[in-house]
Amino acid sequence: MNVSSNKESMGKRIILFLSKSLSVKEEDINLGSRIFHDLGVDGDDAKELMDNYANEFNVSLDGFNFNQCFGPENSISMIELFLSFFKRIDQENIKELRVEDLIDAAESGSFCK
Repeated sequence: MNVSSNKESMGKRIILFLSKSLSVKEEDINLGSRIFHDLGVDGDDAKELMDNYANEFNVSLDGFNFNQCFGPENSISMIELFLSFFKRIDQENIKELRVEDLIDAAESGSFCK
């Protein structure tokens, strides 16, 4: 089995994992899908997803900066509602974590290169 087919196999496993974890159709997830921006994962859901991903694929999260890739959990308080306008601006600064990044980390065992 060559490197390309290993990456393809890992990609299929991760897409299946994301599909089941997020209740999203597999065909709606691809290598370029952004976990926060496209799949809408953030806050506590993102933390749970990344913890489950790390356990499932034996990936160390030591080099992973959660706050750079995900926003806080949405809240229904009036203050949070008011601040959400400003958070939208901050969302532009969130690093794009893509499915392909999850594959690379699963292959290397870490987000650190």
